[in-house]
Amino acid sequence: MAGIFEDFKTMLHSKRKIQCVLIDDDVTVRNIVSHKLSASENFEVHVAENGIDGLALVHKTSPDLVLLDWIMPDKSGLEVLKEIRAHWSLSHIPIYMLTSRGQMADMEKALAAGATGYFTKPIHLKELCKRLRLAMDRT
Repeated sequence: MAGIFEDFKTMLHSKRKIQCVLIDDDVTVRNIVSHKLSASENFEVHVAENGIDGLALVHKTSPDLVLLDWIMPDKSGLEVLKEIRAHWSLSHIPIYMLTSRGQMADMEKALAAGATGYFTKPIHLKELCKRLRLAMDRT
């Protein structure tokens, strides 16, 4: 596990952009979050509008980080999370839920399923960026 954390430190301090997959069915959220993270010199954001496409994108890009909505029409974020965690070559990827489900029970369920962290909507972009950077600094 320590190797993963060292990889994040190296990425953060290198010129290589952190590859992020954002999976959310809300076009406004996708546009705003991807623009904010892409404006940072450290993130390259790939977006998907549903769980099926998002899962395929994660398999294709093997990103450094995933931001994942919970409530989506075809495959829920929780299902996507569990599938990523079940795949041996992807299970190490930090996955942050980005959802309107703000109940403590929801957060506990997502964390128990393997989520690395949990952000609730409405999203405060400065806080999101700050917490992602802090999380990567600690890794």
